[in-house]
Amino acid sequence: MADTETDSTTSAPKTVPYLADDFDTISSQATDQHNPFHKSLSDCFHALRESREEAKPLFANDPTEEPKSSAETGILNRVPAAVTVNFIDPTTKLAPGPKSNTLAKTSSGSGIDNVYEKLTYVFERDYGSTLRSIQYKNPRTGDNSVISSLPVSPTLFGTVSDNAISAPLSEPSEWHTGPFCHVYIAACQGLDHYRAKIRPSLQAFVSQIESAATQPQLATTGGQGGHSAHFLVVYIPTGAKEKDGDVKPENVRSAVANRLSMVRRRFANREDLDGSQHSRDSLDSNEMLDETEEAEAGSLSLLSKIERNIYKKIAADFPNGKVCALSRASLSSKIETEAVSSTGFAIKTQEWNSFNRCLGQVIVSGFKDRCRRYKDELRRLDAQRASEATARKNGSHVPPEFNEFNLANFFLVKESLAFTYEQMQLFSEALLQYDEFRTFLPQLSTRGHLEAKEDREHCEALKTDPDSPTLLELADSGDFAGFREKIQRVSDLKPILDIVRRYLFARELCLLTKMEQPAELVARCRRFIMMMYAIMMRGISDYDAEEQKLRKMKAAEWVIQCSWDVKCASEQYLLSMAEAMRSSFRDDETQNTSLSLMSDSSDATRLEQGLARQLSELLEVARLLYKELGSSKFSNGNPLKTYESALPADMFELWKPWEAQKPKDDMDDTVVVEKKNKEPPRRVSIMQRASIPAVNAPHDEREFFLKTAFDSEESYEDTYLKMASCLVTMNKFAGRKRFAARHQGDIAESFVRSGLLVEAAKIFKKTVRICRWDHWDRCHFYRLFRLAYCQRTTAKPSEYLKTLVSAFSPRTTAVAPELALLYLQDDLEAVIGHESVGEARYGKLAFLEAQMKIENTSDDAKSLGSAFDRKQLAKKYCSVGETVRIQVTLNSNLPRAIELDSLQLFIVSFDSFSSIVENHESVEEEDAFKILTTGASITLEPGSNTYSFEWSPSTAGQYILSTAEIVWKQGYFYYDGMDLPEDLYGVDVLPSEPTHSLSIEPAVLLPGHDQEVRLSFNAADDFIVAGKLQLGCSEGLTLIPPGEDPSSGNWRSSCEVDLGSYKAGETKLFIAHVRCGLIDNFSRQSISQQSSIDKVHGFSVKGVTTYLHEESVDADHPMRNTMDLFAPILEKTALSVEGVDLVWVSERQRAIASIQLVSNTPRYFSVENWKLVLPPPFSVTEGVDLNGDLLKCKVFNGDELALAFDCSVVDGTHGSGDEEPILQVELCDDVGKKFSLDLPIDMNEHYLQVLEEPSTPKSLGTTSATVALGTAEGQVGEPVMMSFKIDQESLETTGTISYSISSGGSNWLVGGQVNGIIDKASLSCNVIAIPTVAGQLSSFPSITLRNSLGNGEYSPLITKMQYPPTFQSLARTSEVAVAFPNSNSK
Repeated sequence: MADTETDSTTSAPKTVPYLADDFDTISSQATDQHNPFHKSLSDCFHALRESREEAKPLFANDPTEEPKSSAETGILNRVPAAVTVNFIDPTTKLAPGPKSNTLAKTSSGSGIDNVYEKLTYVFERDYGSTLRSIQYKNPRTGDNSVISSLPVSPTLFGTVSDNAISAPLSEPSEWHTGPFCHVYIAACQGLDHYRAKIRPSLQAFVSQIESAATQPQLATTGGQGGHSAHFLVVYIPTGAKEKDGDVKPENVRSAVANRLSMVRRRFANREDLDGSQHSRDSLDSNEMLDETEEAEAGSLSLLSKIERNIYKKIAADFPNGKVCALSRASLSSKIETEAVSSTGFAIKTQEWNSFNRCLGQVIVSGFKDRCRRYKDELRRLDAQRASEATARKNGSHVPPEFNEFNLANFFLVKESLAFTYEQMQLFSEALLQYDEFRTFLPQLSTRGHLEAKEDREHCEALKTDPDSPTLLELADSGDFAGFREKIQRVSDLKPILDIVRRYLFARELCLLTKMEQPAELVARCRRFIMMMYAIMMRGISDYDAEEQKLRKMKAAEWVIQCSWDVKCASEQYLLSMAEAMRSSFRDDETQNTSLSLMSDSSDATRLEQGLARQLSELLEVARLLYKELGSSKFSNGNPLKTYESALPADMFELWKPWEAQKPKDDMDDTVVVEKKNKEPPRRVSIMQRASIPAVNAPHDEREFFLKTAFDSEESYEDTYLKMASCLVTMNKFAGRKRFAARHQGDIAESFVRSGLLVEAAKIFKKTVRICRWDHWDRCHFYRLFRLAYCQRTTAKPSEYLKTLVSAFSPRTTAVAPELALLYLQDDLEAVIGHESVGEARYGKLAFLEAQMKIENTSDDAKSLGSAFDRKQLAKKYCSVGETVRIQVTLNSNLPRAIELDSLQLFIVSFDSFSSIVENHESVEEEDAFKILTTGASITLEPGSNTYSFEWSPSTAGQYILSTAEIVWKQGYFYYDGMDLPEDLYGVDVLPSEPTHSLSIEPAVLLPGHDQEVRLSFNAADDFIVAGKLQLGCSEGLTLIPPGEDPSSGNWRSSCEVDLGSYKAGETKLFIAHVRCGLIDNFSRQSISQQSSIDKVHGFSVKGVTTYLHEESVDADHPMRNTMDLFAPILEKTALSVEGVDLVWVSERQRAIASIQLVSNTPRYFSVENWKLVLPPPFSVTEGVDLNGDLLKCKVFNGDELALAFDCSVVDGTHGSGDEEPILQVELCDDVGKKFSLDLPIDMNEHYLQVLEEPSTPKSLGTTSATVALGTAEGQVGEPVMMSFKIDQESLETTGTISYSISSGGSNWLVGGQVNGIIDKASLSCNVIAIPTVAGQLSSFPSITLRNSLGNGEYSPLITKMQYPPTFQSLARTSEVAVAFPNSNSK
C-alpha cells in the first residue's frame, strides 16, 4: 500500500497488522486484554455451562430475529443457523416502495387477508418456529436418524404476479442463502374460485420454481443449485360451509383416533423406518405412503364435502408437491381467554400437526436435493484441481478449462455445504466439511512462505477501510458473512493461509460448542496452539542467537498464556469437579488447610473427565515450557531445575533421635479460636485457589498467568506451584493418579523448603498411597521417608507410628538403604514406647507379618469352604480331650531384633465369630472362648519366627482361630484372621464317644401280661456328673416306677427317675413293672395274627447324662449324652397259627387235624402244655397223643412248630353254634414266668364240608378249539387279530357255552371281549392280541369253556387247544418316551 497523506475525514486504507511479521502479530496477543481467542473460548464455555444448568439445547433463539452486528454478538451468534423457507402468499400485498416489507391492509378477494402474517405468528407463538423430531437419511452415510429440533426462518417473497420470487442463485458458493423449499398459501372460496384463480396461479408458481431449478446456468454446471423445486401447498378454505357439510364431533373424534393410531404404529416400527420417510419425493417407501394417506384421511374428515373435493383436486393437479389444510380458526392470532372446547382444540392440533409434518418432509427433500447438487459441484471442482496438478507435475500444457481452479472458490463452496448442514442442525457433518477442507490446504516450504508473505501486499482481502474490521479480526471472531465477503476477492489463499487456518479454528469452536463436546473443543485448542507456535517459530534460523532466544521466549509465553486461557475458560463447565474439589477444603479442623487432592467425585460425568484429561495434556506442555523459560529469565540458573538436580537440603542434616512434642497446656480458648480462624499460609492459599475451578468468576475477564512470574525466584516458584496444583486437580479428576502424584511430590517438596511441614505431610500421604497401589517400591519408600521427616516433628505419635510401620513392608525393605531403615527403626522403638500409642488399637501392619496354622490332628480330615465374605475357611477335626497344636509364624521386616512383651492367640466360637463378622466389628479379648499365650516376653528376630501353642478342648463345638495379639511396649497389634492373606483356620471339636451304657431286659414285651423290666446302668470309664431316666409307655401300656411296690396299684403312663452321679466303673440296676394290655384295634381275626396298628407300641427309656472324661474332671464344660432304649410290644402273640390242614382218615367220620405254629418273640420260650378245643360236629379223640415229643420244646423267633390231633365227626345238635375252635398253649420264659395263650383256629371250610348235603358230581364234556392269527409276524406292541374256533364235531352239547380267554403264562396281552357267550352259528370268538417280547413266540393265550346246565349252574368243558407253530415278534426300531425328575430323589 502506498504511503499517502489524507485528511482525517477521508477514508484511507487501514494499516493491516498482519502485513508485519507473523511473530509480532501473534505474540502481541499474549498481553492483550481483549484477545479474541480468549473471548471466543469464554463465550463457548459460558454457553455450555448455561445450557447445562438450564437443561435445554443451545441457541434456542428466535430464528426470525435480525442478525446482530459483530460488536454485539460473539463467535456463537454471527449467523442464524436456521432453515430458510420461501412463502408465497397472494393474500398479502406489500406496501409500495422499493424493498418494502410493510404489509398493505388491502383485500385480496379470497375472504381472508395477510395469511402469511397470521400463519407465521401462530407458528412462532405455539411452536417457536421450530419443527420437532424430523427423520431423515444422512446423504453421506445413508444412515437413518432424527433431528430433534429444526429452527425455521420463514421469508415472504410476495405473489407470483408481482414477480417477487427471488432470482435463481447461479453461484454455488451462495446456495446456502437460498430457500430449502417453498410454501404456497392457497386461500380458496370454492371450486369455481379454484378453477378460475388458484389453479392458474399455482401452475405458474410451480412452473417457475421447476424451471429455475432445472435450467442450465453455465456451460460447466448443471441446474440452479441454489433454488429448490420442492413446495408445499397450504389449502385454506374460506368459503361458507354447507349445512350438511359441517364438521361433526364424531368426525373429529374419528380423525383424532386415526391420527393416534398412526402415531402408535409409527413409533412401534421406528427402527424399521426409512430415514427419509418425511417426504414422498425423497424416497419410495410404501409405509410412508400409507402413513401419508392416513394423515390425509384424518385431515379430510375435518372438511366439508366440497372442501374435500378441492383438497383432492389440488393434490391431483400438483402431484410433485405436498398438500395440507388449515382452517381459518387455526390461524387466529388472538389469545383465547375462554376455555376452548375439546372439539375445537382437537381440530386445531390436528391441522397444525399435519402442517408441521408436511413442512418437515418438504424441507428434508429440498435438503437432500441440495446436498446432491453440492456433491456434483465439489466433484467437478476437485476434478479441475486434480487435472491441473497432474498437468503441472508432468510439465505439460494446462488446458484453459482446468486453469480455472480456485482454492478460495472451492473453500467457499465447501463452507456453503457446511453451513447447509449447520442450518439442518447437523453440526457434526458441518465440522467434517471443515476437516476435509483442511486437507486441501497446501503445505508450503520455507521459500513458499516467504513468497506468500511478499504477496500479502497485493492481497485484496487484506485491504480494508478504517472503520471495518480486518480480515484477521474477522477470522478470529469467526464472522461467517464478513470473512466470506473478503475471501471472494482473492483467487489464491497462499498469502492468507494462516488466517484461513485461524478462521477454520473459530468455526470449529462454534460447531463443537453447539455439539456440546467440551473435551474435543479443548483438544482442538491444543492443536491450534501448537500450530500457532510453529508459525511463530517459522524462519527462526535466519536470526542471530540473541534474537532466536528472544523469539523462543515470547513464543513460549504465548503458548503458556493461551493454555491458561483455555484452562480459565473451561472452568465454566467443570461444575461437578468444582464441587468435588471444594469438598476437600471444608471448614473443619482436619480439612481447613487440607490439600486433599484425591477427591474423585462419584458425580463426575464422562464429559467432565474427558475435558479434564485434555486440559491436563495441554497444561503439561505449558508447564514444560514454563520451566524452560525459567532457565532463560534468571541469570543464576533455573531454581526449579536446581532443586530437581539434587536431593533436598534437609537430607544432608543429622537425623536426631525422636522426642515427643511437649503439650501446650497454657493455650487458652482465645488462642485456639484465633489459630482455627487464621488464614492458611500464602502457598497453601495459592494451591487452594488453583485447585478449585473458579466457576463464579467473570467469564470475560482475562487472567494473565505470567504477569509477576519472573519478578523474583520466589514469585517464579509460586507461579509454578499454581500450574502444578491445577495439573494435580485435572489429572485426579481425569483418573490419572500417577501423573497427579508426580506433581504432588513437587508441591510437597516446595512446602518443605518453605517450612510448611504439616501441609507437606498431608500431600505426601496421598503420593504414598498412589505409589503403594502402583508398586513403585523405590519411589514408595522415598515418599515414606520424606513423609516421616515431615511428621517426626509435627504429627502425633500415633500418626507417626503408622508411617513408620508402613516403611518396613517386604517390598520397601528390599530396595531401601540400610542406614535409612536403621534410622526409622530408632524412631519406631522410641515412638512405640510413648503412652499415647496405647490408646488406639492397631490392625495388621506392614513391619510384621503373621500366619496362623493348625498342625495335623488325629483326624486327618479337612474341609475347605467359603464361610465369611468369600473368605476360605479351612477346618480341622478333633475330639474332646485331644491335644491340638497351633503354630503362629511371625515374619519381622525390621533390620534389628526387638523384644515383644507377649504373644496371645484368641480362639472364638463359631457363632460369636459369625456375629462379629456380620456386624463388621473386631474381635475383643472378652469375645474369646480360649486365650492361648506365651506367658513371657519373646525375642523377635529379623525374618521368620515360629511359635507353637497347645490346646486340649474339653467341650465339643466349632471354634475359629480368630486373632493374634502382639504386645510391644505401649503398642497393641491385632492380626485378625479375616485380614490375613492365608485361609481362615477353624477347629471342629467332636464329642468323644462315651463309654457308659444303659441296657434293658427283656427286649420285647408280650401283650396281655404284667412283666418286670430291668434297667442296668454302667458308668464304665466315664465320670457321670448328673443324669436322669425318662420312662414312658405307649397306648395300652402302664408302669410302676422303680423302687415302688407293684401291689400298690400306682400304674401310670410315664415317670422320671434321677440317675445321680457315678464314678468310673460303678453300676446300678433299676426295676420297673410294666402292664401290657390288648388295645382295641389289636386284630385277632386273621390266622396270621397281624397287627393293624399304624405306629410302634412299647416301653421307652431315655437316659440323659452330663459327663466328663477321667482326665478332665475339673473342666467347666461337661459333655452331654443321650441314650434311647425301647422294648416294643409284640405285634403278634408269642405263638401264632400260620396254617390248619385236615386229612380224612374215613370220609366224613374221622380225620387228622394238623396245626402249624410260628414263634414271634426274640426270647426263648418252652412249650409246657397245649389243648385243642373243637365245637361239634368235630371232637378231639380222647386218649390219643400224637405230640408227646414236643413237650418242653424251646422255641425262638421264627421257629415253626406243628401239632397233630386225632378228630372225629359227632352229632352237632348239642352245640350252641357260637363256639370257635381254640388252641390253648402254655409257655414259660427263661426266668420261670408262665404265659397262657388262646389261639383261634380257622376251620370254617372243613365245618361247611361236613355240614353240606352230599351231591352227585356232574360229568364233564370234552371239545377242541383252534387258535388262528391274522398275520405270522409283527412288531412288539402292535395289535394282532386272534380268533378261537370250536370244533363242532367234537362238541357234545347243544346248550349255551360261555368262554373266558386268558393270557397267563404267555408273552401276549389280550383285549376286546375276553369273556362272553359263544355264537352258535360260527362257534368262534375274536380278540386283539399284542406280543410283549421279541423273538419266536410258541406260547399263546388259552380259552376256557363252560356248558350251561339250565338251572344257573355250569359244568366245565375239557378243551383241547391247537395253536399255530410260532409267531415272529420283531423288536421296535424307535421309542418315544417322556422323562421327568423324581421328586423323591436327593
